Amino acid sequence: LKLAAVQATCLQRSATAVSAFDISSLIMPFPSVQLSSLDGQQPQHEQSGYPAAAVAQEVAHSDGPAAVKCQKVASQEAAPEATMLSNVYSCKSLAQWTDPEGLKHQCLHVPRRIDPSCFQRIVDRIASGQECDPMVADLVDDRGGRGEHVSLKVPDHELPGRIHFAASKLSRGLPFRLGKLICQDARAIAETVAKLLPNHDKLELKLERFGTNTCSRWHVDQYVCRALVSYNLIGTEYTEDDNVDFYELQHCGNNDHVIRDKSRIRFMGVGDMILIKGSQYPGEAKSLVHKSPEVQWYPDGSPVSRLVLKVDVLR
Repeated sequence: LKLAAVQATCLQRSATAVSAFDISSLIMPFPSVQLSSLDGQQPQHEQSGYPAAAVAQEVAHSDGPAAVKCQKVASQEAAPEATMLSNVYSCKSLAQWTDPEGLKHQCLHVPRRIDPSCFQRIVDRIASGQECDPMVADLVDDRGGRGEHVSLKVPDHELPGRIHFAASKLSRGLPFRLGKLICQDARAIAETVAKLLPNHDKLELKLERFGTNTCSRWHVDQYVCRALVSYNLIGTEYTEDDNVDFYELQHCGNNDHVIRDKSRIRFMGVGDMILIKGSQYPGEAKSLVHKSPEVQWYPDGSPVSRLVLKVDVLR
């Protein structure tokens, strides 16, 4: 009973903190985030050759809503700029996801620069069980996570409140700034997806931590859509249809055989908001071929964890 009372109090505080923000800030790209790192360890990428990011040690925060600033270290390698492919509709805000132009693309995208290392130390502490708050215990196991369902079969005036409540529960127990950012993102993305797909049954909001248990094979999602945000390390990889051998893709060929030209692989940035259309998405532009990034490792042999927000429409 005592634990339940503590959890209820934390949830109430989280909801109160988030409700203080101007809702207009939720549908615009957030400010840039720069590196904070004093640790010499750098994760080594297993295959792809992307520059490794240093591990975040200290994060200093600004006063603005979810604006995060970190001290920069001279030895940090900057991630290369990602040029979006033609099957991605890049927008200035989530509101543009409902534009008619979005119907012509397999993926919707709002770029938002967050340094890949900024929240890495927090995610690592959760993965190792060092984060003392018992409310994050569900994120400790490899591919640990938490989820909330939101019905879309409710009156329009009730939906924002239900989404807000689910987003607050999703961010419970996390350090304040990270939890606030995740809560804002979950709320804004869920409201946008609900406008895109009002005739579907429900949204599934998830927060998951990935270690070695990732879906790093090229695939197409066999449901309606998934919107997601990666909060550290690296984002989702994708390519265009004409760069894919669909026979190999559909008959369990390995990754090297699925992709025709590896130079045409792109990846989303950390902090970017994206919506990946699955095979059941209405319209012709759908079924983005994508995968999770390859596992990265610390020099001591432990995997580098990623924290990912998902908003799914399964059917």
